[in-house]
Amino acid sequence: MAEKSNTPESSDDLVSKRMKTAENTQADAAERSEDSRSAKSVDRPEELGDTAPYEAYPPVRRQESRVRRPTALSEEEWRYLGDRGAGRTAKAEQTPVELLSQTRLYRKFTFFDVVATAWVILAVPFITLAVAVRTVASGLFLKFEYFHRPGFPADEFGFSDSDRLHFGSYTVDYLYNADSKRYLADVVAGNGVPVFNEAEVAHMADVKGLVQILTLVAIIGLIGAVLAGLYLSRPHGPGLRIGVRFGAVLTLVSILVLGVLALVSWDGFFRGFHSLFFSAGTWEFYIDDSLIRLFPQTFWMDAGIASGAIILLASGLLIGLSFIGHGRRKKARAAVKSLRERQNNYNRQSEAKNKKQRKAKKKTQGKAQPAKKTETVAPAPSSAATARDDKRQSEDQPTEEYTPEDITSTGKDAHSAQKKKEKKSGLRKKDADYSLSKKPAEPSEVQQKD
Repeated sequence: MAEKSNTPESSDDLVSKRMKTAENTQADAAERSEDSRSAKSVDRPEELGDTAPYEAYPPVRRQESRVRRPTALSEEEWRYLGDRGAGRTAKAEQTPVELLSQTRLYRKFTFFDVVATAWVILAVPFITLAVAVRTVASGLFLKFEYFHRPGFPADEFGFSDSDRLHFGSYTVDYLYNADSKRYLADVVAGNGVPVFNEAEVAHMADVKGLVQILTLVAIIGLIGAVLAGLYLSRPHGPGLRIGVRFGAVLTLVSILVLGVLALVSWDGFFRGFHSLFFSAGTWEFYIDDSLIRLFPQTFWMDAGIASGAIILLASGLLIGLSFIGHGRRKKARAAVKSLRERQNNYNRQSEAKNKKQRKAKKKTQGKAQPAKKTETVAPAPSSAATARDDKRQSEDQPTEEYTPEDITSTGKDAHSAQKKKEKKSGLRKKDADYSLSKKPAEPSEVQQKD
């Protein structure tokens, strides 16, 4: 006999065995899957053809989620109203009333909507005014005035156009930076003399405070307007266009009123403006002071015209933007109006039809219903008849309920009535014995006799 080898197997032999085992397992799994497919294909119809292997994973049909167009709407009306039903689960065809409730073209203002719209209306004038002031108070506008503005007056005391642009830029920068009064006090000319005196520096500090207040109000108004716009632009919200439109109209009216006042009397308007915002005597200077030499009367007239033009342009642009989509909304309102008219006509017609049906139903019921037998209603019994009936009922009841005295009185009445009848008829019965006239013996006496 061959002895069994006790030598251990090499690593290559172990790997080959494991690979064969894995191959056998995969082959068995493939055979089982083929057998299952062949068993399933026996019961499948032949017309499936190539799609039979994929029957275990049938294609998922995409459900239509858009609402169908109602028959009451035309194609154009559905273009403006029906698309609003997209995204909802498809149901039965909706009535015009349900469709009207889902369009929400006429939105109601809530309290917060009114507050947000009012904020936008009041913020638009300050924002446009701050933008106009910042555009005028810039080095670009100064350069245009000093170098490109025809007819701009020259300085009579020696400032050239370059000197004007250099020193004027300091004043403009001072309005929007965070420096103190020393920013202008340290500005000196070529000979070492300060360009601005103390009164001019103090006035520019007042102007800086006013400009900074306007800028701060405009920034706060802009932030609030953005937040209000996000709130008003929510789904089924009233939108931002109303606030923007009325704010632009308010700005336009205000600037037109101020422009008319400036055209009527520029000197009066200029003095009134400075008297309103500055203390008396702080804004008037000599003709040889640096502020008058840098910013003559012509400069302020041009600055007012430029600011008014910028505000008018911004207001017109905002009004134009507020009318974006106006044609679509107008057509949608017309579609809603026609839809409501159709609904009202349908309601009237259906109501008239229902009335006719009810009348016809009543007529058919009246013809088909047989004639009812008339039943005579007995009149209510009188008091005498009711007394007699009560008496008869009392006579029919057992005598045990009556006392001996009642029985005796009843017998006497009957005996007297009988005698009257006999007298009238002429017949007398001598042997009539009325035992009822005698009192029955008391129960106690009967017991004693016994």
